[in-house]
Amino acid sequence: MKTWEIIKKPIVTEKALAKGKNTHKFTFEVDRNATKTQIKAAVFDQFGVNPKRINTAVRKGKSKRTRGGKAKRMVAPIKHAVIFFSTD
Repeated sequence: MKTWEIIKKPIVTEKALAKGKNTHKFTFEVDRNATKTQIKAAVFDQFGVNPKRINTAVRKGKSKRTRGGKAKRMVAPIKHAVIFFSTD
């Protein structure tokens, strides 16, 4: 897996942005099959910063109703990575 395929996009919510501003933790959506060492290498390659620690979590997929309300569709599970940077 290439390093640019691992990190998909940053999570931009009020909670994630406040966390990054105060405690130097940034949240990204990553590939479901990526390991912590692969995520660490991808962060270093893309941003040139060595992360201190990485936490990952897989958000469970959900079923959502369609517009008419008669059928349901599944939303795929998403893996998030919270990346900790040192303040030094």
